[in-house]
Amino acid sequence: MTSSPSKLRSLFSGIGFTDDYSDDYSYTESEEEEPLISGTADVIEAATEEQLKVWNNLLDGWTDYCTRPTELVKLARKGIPNSLRAQVWLRLGGLTKKEIEENYKFLYTESMHNDCPHEQVILWDLNRTFPGNDFFQEGRDGQRRLYHVCKSYAGSDPEVGYCQGLSFIVAVLLLHLPEEETFALFTVIMKEYGFRDMFKKGFQMLQLKFYILERILEDQISELWDHFQDHELNTHMYASQWFLTLFSAKFPLGLVYRIVDMFLTEGPDTLFKIAVALLKLSKGDLLSQDFEGMLKYFRVSLPKKFMNKKARAPPPQHCFLGQDKAGKSSNMGGRVPQTAGRKEEFGGPYKEVGARTQTIHRDEPQTGAGERHVSAASHPEPSQHEASTGRTGETEFRPEA
Repeated sequence: MTSSPSKLRSLFSGIGFTDDYSDDYSYTESEEEEPLISGTADVIEAATEEQLKVWNNLLDGWTDYCTRPTELVKLARKGIPNSLRAQVWLRLGGLTKKEIEENYKFLYTESMHNDCPHEQVILWDLNRTFPGNDFFQEGRDGQRRLYHVCKSYAGSDPEVGYCQGLSFIVAVLLLHLPEEETFALFTVIMKEYGFRDMFKKGFQMLQLKFYILERILEDQISELWDHFQDHELNTHMYASQWFLTLFSAKFPLGLVYRIVDMFLTEGPDTLFKIAVALLKLSKGDLLSQDFEGMLKYFRVSLPKKFMNKKARAPPPQHCFLGQDKAGKSSNMGGRVPQTAGRKEEFGGPYKEVGARTQTIHRDEPQTGAGERHVSAASHPEPSQHEASTGRTGETEFRPEA
């Protein structure tokens, strides 16, 4: 069972996604079995003159960054013009040129040149962050910038440091902003928007978000909730990657940009709004699937519903991409240490244990822990069914030896 384009439009119109996406794109038999490559570019239609005029008028009148224009939410839900995204995102983060110069530039430079205990994990993540995007291919400028920003943030926030998944959000910002501005906005997202709370030891805030999503699902889509319970599909098995990467690890970039627009405009509750909309969209498909089929649906089928039908064209180099105001590439200097050439996607050199494992790695080199375990509910004992099949609901982290 598939969702019709009209169903997709109606479900997403409430959160601002109208007819830009449809699920009537045809794939070959082999392509149907393969997930989208992380960082797959979508064709982004240029804004009309009227849309640009509306947004430019809004920006001209938006002089106080602490007070947002009343029409901003409505406009942002329709999508920020790609040519203006960098400017609007920085304003939504309350970041002026003076603010970046005075409060972020020194911190960024200092942190980048200090030793970082998380460096190896960052290096592991470079080749598996947006391998489908030319800008982040091995040896390209995007990887160097990604390394700089991730290392700098890890040094500036010792409590969180660096956790697997953060590189995807940094990469999204780098596709629009230079390094220093990316670092500043990423810091705002982590601290002012409370995103870092999900990555604190124990992942307690992440577990709380799973619980909230479960209660929303039980209340609003009870038939799907019952189906998940019948098949013992736990929330963290599909939502951990959504939440920890702001939906950026698997979905096409065109949709990811729209989600970031909404997140910066409306705040952390965007995670639930998008998750619930995706689950409502997927209800009919998921109800026809067993456990393994649902996992495959979340991993392979669902992201493809949001591919623009024109996306088979070569990835556009739109509004690119970490350039300064003069149109030149930003260059902070420095080199990225050579990686081992790994090209794994999210999960990388971490082995999955059991059919239900989903990787959420947090590097802890100072503790010498070797491995971390996080469960959806404080490490419950495996059910009799899980014990007999070897499929546990626990999320394990086992770094490769």
